[in-house]
Amino acid sequence: MPVPVPSTVKVNLSGRSISVEGPKGKLQLDLPERTEAKLEDDQIIVTRKNDEKRKNKGKGKKKRSKGDKPTCAHCDRVGHVVDDCCGCG
Repeated sequence: MPVPVPSTVKVNLSGRSISVEGPKGKLQLDLPERTEAKLEDDQIIVTRKNDEKRKNKGKGKKKRSKGDKPTCAHCDRVGHVVDDCCGCG
């Protein structure tokens, strides 16, 4: 989806880095590796380089073993979470 660039804003694209400067200040953004940006007709167009899904091996939620139980952040009681807490939260 294109992002319109007002005439009062300067855009600089350098590799995967986008920097913009306008009357309200400056911003800088480094794009993820699988994306690229180009400036066309006063619009920034950001696209994916390909449709491959990102590989997240070993990242995300940690699986609990059967012996692990959640601990309340307020009272450190094991076996219940804040929503089920006995009024300490």
